Amino acid sequence: MRKYLFLFLIYAGVLQAQQFQFLSKNAKELTLTEFQAYKSKDSLWVIESFLENGKKYNKVFIDSIVKTKTFGKYKQHFFRDTIENTFTIVLRKMSDDEIKKRNEELNAKVEGDKKNKKVMLGKSMQNLVFKDMDGAVYTSEELKGKVVVVNFWFTKCVPCIREIPDLNALKKEFGTDQVLYFAITYDNKDLINEFVKKHPIDFTIIPEDKNSINQFLVGFYPTNFILDQAGKVVFVNDFFMQNMFKDMRKTIKKCLN
Repeated sequence: MRKYLFLFLIYAGVLQAQQFQFLSKNAKELTLTEFQAYKSKDSLWVIESFLENGKKYNKVFIDSIVKTKTFGKYKQHFFRDTIENTFTIVLRKMSDDEIKKRNEELNAKVEGDKKNKKVMLGKSMQNLVFKDMDGAVYTSEELKGKVVVVNFWFTKCVPCIREIPDLNALKKEFGTDQVLYFAITYDNKDLINEFVKKHPIDFTIIPEDKNSINQFLVGFYPTNFILDQAGKVVFVNDFFMQNMFKDMRKTIKKCLN
């Protein structure tokens, strides 16, 4: 299930708008990154969702393809009407060859992520600079002497949202005397402020921080790290890790003992 969610978010095709005749002639296709950039600037854009035949779809349809495990056979295409400044998402069913190629690309990305995490594990994190929602700055030097939990997430990431209660419980269990907690995202403050009204996050939120995302070699979301008191990475979750929070608790306890 988590794999399909990532597939749905990560891969967007680059087709011409003309292939979807129901779209406005002013519709320009966007990459997923471009679409997210618009969304991060303003969460109130008008967005319509269609199947490739022009029929609108809703959550009921999404739930049905998740239930029948055909979710991963679809690809999202993102369009912006450059005149009306509205957005359209087209859900297109892929061919068998496309699915095979997509899966090969995903597997290669997962393997690359595993290699990056091996590089990160045991690495001493220097030159970190976290700037929170209020402008307070946390540097590597200031973090030393504390165990540091770092969560990478974004507001439209379903698995990220699902683990928020567990992250909040982790902070409640270990407190803040010896452990610090950061939730780092590329989303902007306005988008985050709306999001936390519905999904409170007890971590210190670090917005618009692509630099830290690159420093930690983050390839998938959510990703969680733990740094020991010297700033060394002592934990990073695997892509399909089971019992992750149990392992995170063990790691924190080991650092504190």
